[in-house]
Amino acid sequence: QGVFSRNLCSLATSHGVGKIPLCPEDYLRLRHGAYLNNFLVDIGSLRLLSQADPAILLKVHTCGSQLFLLLSGQRLKSGSITDIQEQQEALPLPERRHKRVAVFLNNTNIISREVVLFPCCEDVQQHWFLVAVLLGSDPRVVVLDSLGGRQDSAANLIKELLEVEHVVRGVQGPAFTVSHVTVPQQPDGLNCGLYVLLYTQRIVANLEEFSARARQDSLTDWFTTSACSGLRTHWSKVIQEMTRQQTTRMPRFPTIQCEPPNQLTDIGTLLNLNLGCFAVSGILMLCFCGVDQNLDLGAHLGDLVEEQRAA
Repeated sequence: QGVFSRNLCSLATSHGVGKIPLCPEDYLRLRHGAYLNNFLVDIGSLRLLSQADPAILLKVHTCGSQLFLLLSGQRLKSGSITDIQEQQEALPLPERRHKRVAVFLNNTNIISREVVLFPCCEDVQQHWFLVAVLLGSDPRVVVLDSLGGRQDSAANLIKELLEVEHVVRGVQGPAFTVSHVTVPQQPDGLNCGLYVLLYTQRIVANLEEFSARARQDSLTDWFTTSACSGLRTHWSKVIQEMTRQQTTRMPRFPTIQCEPPNQLTDIGTLLNLNLGCFAVSGILMLCFCGVDQNLDLGAHLGDLVEEQRAA
């Protein structure tokens, strides 16, 4: 049943160019003890908005995580074509940064929305947090960090981006205030990506409540830590359902331990131990394959090892 497929499912990007794919390696990151990557966070954020009331789509916009990576220069290599072009144009740095991410902004007038969400992850920290821009009266750039970080650099970059965006669109920009609200904190060092999705879900579910409480810094009791329980299982089911809707040949998904394991013999624990993790992951990858005599087993396992090393 099913054949090996590089991509399980996909969703159209929020900026209207291309799609965000989700592959088997991404799905395996839903196991207990693994960090969510940008594909899971982006797909999750888009899915939450797609399932919301249509009126919400006119009020809320979520930017892909790649926007922040480009904006902050984390993926801009010194001496690259983009870097050389930016230096030659000799524009002020804020305008250079804005131009760098223009593809994310051209098709959507984000300053016409009430709330704009920026999922952020810095390569050095490997920590997810959410920056929410509240427009309208009393405009604010609000940092929501499940480990209590201030993230001043990211907040100021996004504030600067919105200021330039107003100028580009010929609109007089407001004076943004950067605020760091107290939000429910994660009890571990692994679930920051899940908390970004949980923050997004709560914002979409009750936009007015969030906007009012964020401006008053009264989100401490927004939800309890128990709200995060079962979220990995939930998102694994969502991905399976999306895959079922988008394919005519449903692949066999491996059984992964999404929640904290009770014993060391389950698959989730084996994947978290540093005992031949490449081989175990490779075997799980084959669960997505049917019995196919033409499948190049060695090639797929070799590719997986290289990707694990790169990560």
